Amino acid sequence: MSEPSPQEDYEKRLRRFLVMVHGPEGLIAKLAIFRELVRHYRERGEGLWEISPPLYFFARAMQNDVLLALARILEEKQRSWGNLEKFLDFSAANSGRIVWKNGQFSEPVAFKHKTALATHSDIIASIRGRRDKVIAHLDRKYFFDPEAVEDDFPLADESMIALANEIIKILHEHERGVSDSWSFHLAEFYQIGVDNMIRSLEDIARQKKQGA
Repeated sequence: MSEPSPQEDYEKRLRRFLVMVHGPEGLIAKLAIFRELVRHYRERGEGLWEISPPLYFFARAMQNDVLLALARILEEKQRSWGNLEKFLDFSAANSGRIVWKNGQFSEPVAFKHKTALATHSDIIASIRGRRDKVIAHLDRKYFFDPEAVEDDFPLADESMIALANEIIKILHEHERGVSDSWSFHLAEFYQIGVDNMIRSLEDIARQKKQGA
């Protein structure tokens, strides 16, 4: 069996990343839910959890879900075959044999994307650290001092959201380069669903308070 051409290999890898991002349980769906929860928290503060205490655990679970999805895509290339850095390296190395609709793929595009990711290096390091030291394996240090993770691997929700958006933007540019039709996602649907859920819980809480 003959080896796939660089073009075929490139497009096959790209399709897999697009599934990881646009699929039913992909990054975009998780990000939309998490982003809407963050927006409500910015507006309501701790009062959000008073509406329904399980909302706090739901928000934390979605934070971890987004973190793990990002860690999977951004795994160090020495530890994983299917990561974004290897894809960009492959694209750069084969730029002379990869064709986009408007012509030959440009090596500087891959390096532009790598540079864009590098601007998020601090949050990437925190995501990897939390995944490795706290979520996947609980290191002795964080077993006895759970609060230390906040100093060692600071994690700002806004920074994590910005990183996810950067990845989506990079993959969209590659998809647009080779395809006439672009992936469709339901981010707005999930966003509206979270908003409706919180408002429904708020109405139930208000009715209970009035009936007390």
